[in-house]
Amino acid sequence: MTRKKEQFIWMVWFLLMVFLLIFLIQREAFLMFQFPQVWAFLALVVLASFFPIHYRNHTLTSFQWGTLAIFIYYGFSLEVFVTQIALLVVLVVSGLKRKELYRIPINSIIFLLTSIAAASVFYLVGGQVGEVFSLIRHGHALVLYAATFLFANHFFIFATRKYLFGIKKQHFIKGLWMEGTAAGILLPLVIILVVLYAEIGTLAILLSGIIFVGISIVFKVYNSTKRINHLLKKVTEFGYELSSSRSVDELMTKVRERLDEFLNWDHLYLYDVKDDHLSLIYMDQKDSAPVPLELKKGDHFSMKVLKTKELALAEERQQWLITGKELPLDLQSILAIPLKNRQDIKRVITIASKQKKGFLPHQIMVVEIIANMLSVAIETVQNLEKTKRESYHCPLTSLYNLRYFEEVLKETILENQEDTLSLILLDLDHFKRINDTYGHQSGNDVLCEVARRLVDVVPRDVTVARYGGEEFVLLLPKRNEAEAYEIGLALQEKLKGTPILIKSDLKSENQTKFVTVTASIGVASSELIDEHEDNMMDAFSLIRRADRAMYNGAKQKGRDRVATYSEVKNTKEAAT
Repeated sequence: MTRKKEQFIWMVWFLLMVFLLIFLIQREAFLMFQFPQVWAFLALVVLASFFPIHYRNHTLTSFQWGTLAIFIYYGFSLEVFVTQIALLVVLVVSGLKRKELYRIPINSIIFLLTSIAAASVFYLVGGQVGEVFSLIRHGHALVLYAATFLFANHFFIFATRKYLFGIKKQHFIKGLWMEGTAAGILLPLVIILVVLYAEIGTLAILLSGIIFVGISIVFKVYNSTKRINHLLKKVTEFGYELSSSRSVDELMTKVRERLDEFLNWDHLYLYDVKDDHLSLIYMDQKDSAPVPLELKKGDHFSMKVLKTKELALAEERQQWLITGKELPLDLQSILAIPLKNRQDIKRVITIASKQKKGFLPHQIMVVEIIANMLSVAIETVQNLEKTKRESYHCPLTSLYNLRYFEEVLKETILENQEDTLSLILLDLDHFKRINDTYGHQSGNDVLCEVARRLVDVVPRDVTVARYGGEEFVLLLPKRNEAEAYEIGLALQEKLKGTPILIKSDLKSENQTKFVTVTASIGVASSELIDEHEDNMMDAFSLIRRADRAMYNGAKQKGRDRVATYSEVKNTKEAAT
């Protein structure tokens, strides 16, 4: 809500309260508090206000059924005053935050309008209050009062959410049905209270109070159970959602979305555990505050989990501040939960809220279940990533393998048909001689060093792969043959410019020796060589071009050369 809207609402509310106060004084409403019965009714209503029932986006209260009895015996003015007091109690009990104080004037205006609407209908149909009230003669007016109060209150709340807060998706009929169900249970009790009060006086209020509180507690327990069951059902569905994730970030995004449904949180951290130390691998903050550098290595409150192997909960700042000051100081409630693999703690998820006592017991229970699911899901994702990485990488050089390279090449050609791309095929010269002279381990060392140098030389967008044996292949997107040729020359210089240190494993003394490695390099491009060539260059045609350039233009002409396909093609045409 904007600041201007909030100020306007407070101003309207203030003016209405001034008029209401004047009205109450004129009607001598406050003089009624000299009667003990009025205080008894007030106590009943306030007590009922301590048991609001929160169901999804609705807050159900029972105090208005007590104020109905006040209206019947003491009239509109006292009912309005007591309703405003009860409403304030409900808001405080519901955990009204400082930034949500605007809810006071909004709800106050809604209930004031509701009281006016219900009283108007009551009087219009001939209802009378006080000693002249008769259930037989005015019972219809009482029922219409209750129905009007119920409908008007729900309508005003619906309209406020839609037009003031812009909440379009609301279930008007469903919400009205829930409140109507509660009314169907409580209205008969109000009628009993009205009848008993006429017969036995204040004792009727005490008896009704016990019944009202009992029903409110039953409703609250039932609602809590239903809410937990609903959350557990959602958590079960969440398990299936996690199974479709392919990365830790994707998993945590889904966790965040699920937490938003039932938890008021502000910060979310995921720590990796290694050698009894924490390292931050994921973080999400609802505010834009900078992340303290200390959090990169974890926070001391989350470290408690590693020692106790159980969740750690702080309900206010002072409880976690004594352990360390790494977390932002505007946080209050902290919940840290271990993510275990068998008995070992592999990770810790920490959730923080700026609200004191921000996590209720049933919420903590659900978060624990989510944490267990997340632990399994992360292990699965990491195993999949490891398997995928191994299937796409050469285990010796850690470069991509031919299988992966061919997939990338096909995708690049398909997605960039209008752009030129080039290929470099590189074959180490006399590599067999290195294996025969110094041993295969030395040959492996040479391959690893060559792979490292290739990656160091080429730009980041170039894909480097081991083609097989002593051959390497490079994909250069958005580069023509001339640009690729220059990169080929840089590779040639990098390889032969600095000898490679190897250790011979064919001799007992394990001699070390520097060897100079050269390569035959072929360059090919997807750009047209002449106007007669097919514009649709496929992956294997491009590889064949690079292979011909490497073999015919470099190897057959003395090795340690960089040759292009166009050069080889022009030489062949000139010879014919």
